[in-house]
Amino acid sequence: NSCSRCGSVGKVQGHHDDYEQPLNVRWLCLKCHTDFHREVRRKERDIVKSTGVTIHNNLNIIKEVASWYW
Repeated sequence: NSCSRCGSVGKVQGHHDDYEQPLNVRWLCLKCHTDFHREVRRKERDIVKSTGVTIHNNLNIIKEVASWYW
């Protein structure tokens, strides 16, 4: 198995951009999976900081980050 982002071979984890599409899975190594979620959290913090709005559903943020991360 290999990471769909960096290509490293070894243990990979399944990542879903949208849980309503359970068969759409990206296979990522731990580093890339962790980095992706770190970017999502960073984007969430930036939005909360600039708008004061609490985010309850981050699907749009996940899709935005995914659009430039992959």
